[in-house]
Amino acid sequence: MRALLVAALVVVALAGCAPPPLDTPPKGLTQAEAEQRVADGLKLWWTLTAPRDEPMPTAEPIEYVDPADGVDKSLVCFTEKTGVPSATYNLRNGYWDGPDGDRLTDDQNRALFICTLQYPYDLSNPAAAGMYTADERAWAWNYQHTRLVPCLQLMGYSVENRDDGYIPSAGWWNPYDELKPAPAAEEWELIDARCPPSPYGPTR
Repeated sequence: MRALLVAALVVVALAGCAPPPLDTPPKGLTQAEAEQRVADGLKLWWTLTAPRDEPMPTAEPIEYVDPADGVDKSLVCFTEKTGVPSATYNLRNGYWDGPDGDRLTDDQNRALFICTLQYPYDLSNPAAAGMYTADERAWAWNYQHTRLVPCLQLMGYSVENRDDGYIPSAGWWNPYDELKPAPAAEEWELIDARCPPSPYGPTR
């Protein structure tokens, strides 16, 4: 639903840097920095999808959403406004699709954008919202490369370790998703205890 905003945030956030040492995790974003990143991402989103010369809409937030809730209230809002049950960002073509695969109309795109403004993420804790600095992403990659994956391999799981170095523009790497054989539900508690994840999770 918010895939384009996510992509825009990644473009805004990433910069080249070497993975930092694993002694102390780097400092995270402040709330003000996170809010500016979102504002920049929204501006880019509107530039890429809006009808020519139409000014970017504004809307007062109705509710600040906790990303951990797992309910995308902006999508609920979008469906209520348009009757369209879902929307998916078509990364290849650069526009939003409805459930039938057809491109959203200008009015539907505008409704989707306004709903996102009305139900923004709560950014009082940027990390809890999945927003990290480039240094934090590099630290997480280095942790997974030097600690997590070797630990998982010692437990007997087949999982590739990435030796090509940290690439800022690459997507989030989660070695747990690549475990073979896939762990049974009862195995995860032991995995988490022996090979805990980094303090950072998938980004938004």
